[in-house]
Amino acid sequence: MRTFSDTVFEMQNYNSLFIYLLMYAAFLSPVTAQRNSLYGPTGLISIPTAEKVVEQEETLAAWYSFSSQDNHFGFSASLSVADTLEFSAFNDMGSSIRDGSSAILSLKYTPDSRFAAGYMHDMHKRHRDVLYGVFGKPEQGVYLGGGITLGNESLSVLGNYSATTRSVNRTFFMAGARIELSEIHPGLEGLMEFNGETTNFGLAFKPENFVQLQLDYFTRGDWLNEDKYVLSSNLKF
Repeated sequence: MRTFSDTVFEMQNYNSLFIYLLMYAAFLSPVTAQRNSLYGPTGLISIPTAEKVVEQEETLAAWYSFSSQDNHFGFSASLSVADTLEFSAFNDMGSSIRDGSSAILSLKYTPDSRFAAGYMHDMHKRHRDVLYGVFGKPEQGVYLGGGITLGNESLSVLGNYSATTRSVNRTFFMAGARIELSEIHPGLEGLMEFNGETTNFGLAFKPENFVQLQLDYFTRGDWLNEDKYVLSSNLKF
């Protein structure tokens, strides 16, 4: 039987690995990529970054999430509506957690390549909206940020869920990085992030300039009570 101490020890191992890899990524060669995060805005795995969709381009992502209890698919799209403004939309279908209306509409303001601020309007009845800001070093692909959850609902797609209060905390911290792996194989890169709740890892492959394939691993947390994987395909046109 899995005990509370086993869970705490596992989380400490994930967090130690994440901190080590984040420091390592800061000294690597430049990384440049634009792709939809899971919930819509351009970013890493689930967190937004200071990257943005290039003007007069759009990105479209389709993904499939699978675990031992909940398997479902969804899609997201992002487009540039101004030099510094990006709009994105997300929807998933068949999720046992986000039953009913599950769309998320987002706006992200990126005045330069090192900072972005955004608002995510979650239309699900049990999820809060999110207001966030993120700073980054795109030449190394390293990002740090935080956010505020808005509303009185108990859940949020970003942020730290408390098992004690059975509700998401009002504020949260997030961080992440890309790791260039082209020396192993052309077009290959690693991703890692902390989204306020879980530490996640991903492996992305970009065989062509307009398409990217990615497999992500989400660790369990207070709200996500099991590990899960997300396989996605990201198109740019």
